[in-house]
Amino acid sequence: MTVRVTAVGLRAVCARTVLALLWALVVLGASALASARCVRYPERLAWVGNRDEVLARIPRLPEDGAFRFLFVGDPEDGGASMVELLRSERDRGPAFVVIGGDLVKYPTEARYGYFLSLMEGLGWEVPTPCAVGNSDVSSSEPRLFARFIGPRV
Repeated sequence: MTVRVTAVGLRAVCARTVLALLWALVVLGASALASARCVRYPERLAWVGNRDEVLARIPRLPEDGAFRFLFVGDPEDGGASMVELLRSERDRGPAFVVIGGDLVKYPTEARYGYFLSLMEGLGWEVPTPCAVGNSDVSSSEPRLFARFIGPRV
């Protein structure tokens, strides 16, 4: 049996592989730098999480009940794609953003810090409560979600 690989198909596979490796290097590199204390990430943002001060920022809804919000599901270290999604929706003026859990793929201080630094880099402060996902409370670091984001409920 002979398998043929065309140049176009090979280029597509190579491009996807290179992009996946670059993404891994960014996430792992950011985690390594933070673990080595070379990079300082925020530990909290006043507008992200489930603490009372974050929830108090959600504006009162208009009497007609019309409002916009944005739901983001499972970003799991999705960095650039999550940031681009949020930036693209900025002009629509959501009253708040809800993140549906799994903020990080594996909970570490560095990954939560990286997530918060991405949110901080958006340049807008829309209240953003976050649901807890199974990846956020793995058995290795179950308390990090509460430390960085706030209560699970």
